Amino acid sequence: MLKKKDAKRFKQIVKIFIKYGYDYILEKKQKTGFIPFFKRDEKLSCLSTPQKIRKMFEELGVTFIKLGQMMSTRSDLVGIKIAKELEKLQDGIEAFDYKIAEHQIQNELKSPVSKLFKNFDKIPIASASIGQVYCATLRNQKDEKVIVKIQRPEIKGLIESDLNLMYYLCDIADKHAFSKYGNLRAIIKEFDRVIHKELNFVVEAKNADIFKYNFLNDSNIVIPRVFWDYTTEHILVMEYLEGEKLKDFFNHNRKYRFAIDKEKIAKLQAQCFFKQVYIDGFFNADPHPSNLFILKGNKLGFVDFGMISRISKPMLNKFSNLFILIIDRDIENLVNQLKNIGMIPYDIDICAFKSDIYDLYDYYYNISLKYLQMGKFVKDLLCLFHEYNLKIPRELYLFSRALVYIESNGQKLNKNFNAIQECKPYIKDILKSKVSPKKIAQKIRNSIFDIEYVLEEFPSSFRAFINTFKKKGLIISFEHKNLNILSNELERVSSRISFSMIISAIIVASALIMTSGKGILLFGFPIFGILGFILAAILGFLMILGLLRRGNVY
Repeated sequence: MLKKKDAKRFKQIVKIFIKYGYDYILEKKQKTGFIPFFKRDEKLSCLSTPQKIRKMFEELGVTFIKLGQMMSTRSDLVGIKIAKELEKLQDGIEAFDYKIAEHQIQNELKSPVSKLFKNFDKIPIASASIGQVYCATLRNQKDEKVIVKIQRPEIKGLIESDLNLMYYLCDIADKHAFSKYGNLRAIIKEFDRVIHKELNFVVEAKNADIFKYNFLNDSNIVIPRVFWDYTTEHILVMEYLEGEKLKDFFNHNRKYRFAIDKEKIAKLQAQCFFKQVYIDGFFNADPHPSNLFILKGNKLGFVDFGMISRISKPMLNKFSNLFILIIDRDIENLVNQLKNIGMIPYDIDICAFKSDIYDLYDYYYNISLKYLQMGKFVKDLLCLFHEYNLKIPRELYLFSRALVYIESNGQKLNKNFNAIQECKPYIKDILKSKVSPKKIAQKIRNSIFDIEYVLEEFPSSFRAFINTFKKKGLIISFEHKNLNILSNELERVSSRISFSMIISAIIVASALIMTSGKGILLFGFPIFGILGFILAAILGFLMILGLLRRGNVY
């Protein structure tokens, strides 16, 4: 149910929805209260659906921009075209005043800025939708230089309010019989989970600590230290990395503060990523060149730990099998592996699916391994999976997204960079581990445990089934889905027909009274006949107005 405090924001959202031509989503008989008769902007009709959605999200503000950015990584939920268009979304939000930041720090850390920091730059070095980043120097023995990330005031309340309205609008849209935007509730639930993690800076700080531990023995990778005494849910204080953003090195004409071996950095960022995936099972899904820093000595530093994904050992093993089968062009076993993962729906046309995979292979067949873009191939393969409605795990999409960034970064630094060459050692290690005596012995042991469990449980389970069958017999239950939508549509149509018949009956009755010439007369005509025509006209006008508002005239 819509809360009173959200009514103003709801009215604003409805107005923008209608402006972009999505008023029909709100047409159902919902207890939404009064929806103003807003008009569509006909100038926007020339835009494609993905463009409309992007512009609409930009106009709706911070929460919807973050939703769009998340949706750009989930083409399995929103489709390839919409996801690609939403990649263009930028935060584009003004910086808040330093006094607000100072107030936030004092509220959270229970101490004024002057007591906590020796120096604190009043101008932020970065400003995003969730927070702002400042440079500062701690007032400690080492006078350590840090970055301070401060969450925007009241951003949590705004996002919570918008989330409630998103769920509310989702309930309305899901009851629309002709909705074509996929599983809207799944999209909102996914966003709800992601945004609450991003709003809690403690989660990001813990991610940074895990990364620091995973790369403890790698002197080429630098993960900033988290200062936990100064870190809360809304404030994050981390070590300042003295370097330059990776994206600044893409400009070949620019002068740099220190020498850099671009070929080494291209390899390093790829090796770092594949280690995260294949060894740690914990990887940064957003290796954007703005989030990677180059430090003196050709070292690579990370500064953002918000978008992180885990891959469990069983899932990593299944993903590895997929890549091995892809490289071997073993289509039959590739399809079987997809079935084992649970990605293939029951109603898929297997023959057509296999044929399309062969076509994709043929397209890449003549391309030398040296020039093959691994990220592009994986992305094309996922596009094919999406066309056949395969249930693609979230981790695979995030892996694909990160891989495209890694490959793009590498090729901008070194035109001869090849991601496959950097991935090979990790694939080889996985292949070796699969046939190692230790691994085989472990599989045999696990199989023995499974067999033992089945032998122990089967007699009692079978006995329980027989007893239940004797007492209750065999009960088969059927569950209907979405019949309520059809029922609502039939009810609405039948109501309109009944309403039309009543109007018709009033018109016919009024016409008969008018021709009779009997009763009280007005201007020479029976007054009841005149009143009947007026009533029919009013009812007809209301019906037409309702149809116009819902866009269902034709």
